[in-house]
Amino acid sequence: MRRADRRRFNKEFDKLMKAGPDNCMLCETPFTHNCRTFGGLSPEGKTVLVGDCCVNKIEGQAAGLYLTKNFDSLPSAGKKNSGATAPLKDVIQGVEAIRSHVTKLDTMADTVMQQGGLKMPVRNVFTQTSPWKTDDAAWFRAHPDRSHRLRLMFEGEAATMEAEPTLDATPENHRMEVLVRQVEVGKRIRILFCRNTQVPIPDAEEIIHALFDTWSQSNRTGVVSIEEIAALANKYSVTDGAKLN
Repeated sequence: MRRADRRRFNKEFDKLMKAGPDNCMLCETPFTHNCRTFGGLSPEGKTVLVGDCCVNKIEGQAAGLYLTKNFDSLPSAGKKNSGATAPLKDVIQGVEAIRSHVTKLDTMADTVMQQGGLKMPVRNVFTQTSPWKTDDAAWFRAHPDRSHRLRLMFEGEAATMEAEPTLDATPENHRMEVLVRQVEVGKRIRILFCRNTQVPIPDAEEIIHALFDTWSQSNRTGVVSIEEIAALANKYSVTDGAKLN
């Protein structure tokens, strides 16, 4: 490709990436999570983004992955070389390494969700250290008889949740808190819970367990009643057979 054509491609491709197409621009096949994408020139000389379905129809210049989940750690596609353009085959090799890493994280996340009894889709997978992860790890370590926790949300944590809350829309006398289920040491699931601060919630395993199970239902909306949680918590109580009132 001539230098002028490459400059034009780079400029147009940057704009294309900001637009974030979700379909192959030649055959309109939807991109799927962790599928390969390729940037290049169509037979008409148009800058396009395509999938494996149409990669043989373009003059390839770039390669990447289409991801629908957020990850806090992904390997680099290759060594930086002072701004020089790497051969496309080397870029593709780097992309394949990232793709393999994503597959492993997806498998791990799906396993954790299955073990945790949740059927909701996973959109965020975090493996790096964070203030809330450190705090949760320490709390469960100090409470080895517990698998569930209700706590305040950390600063900056909202952006990492499955559905980022609109804090300005929180009803009066309510606040967003976080329900945590530890599936096994080091592997936990977090969900948002809009708490009525005027209703006390005892920090008992069966109660927080009932809250988590109730609120994690994929079609759950509206208010969770005290009676609903008490009835479910009674089923989970296996210590002394005491009933909650």
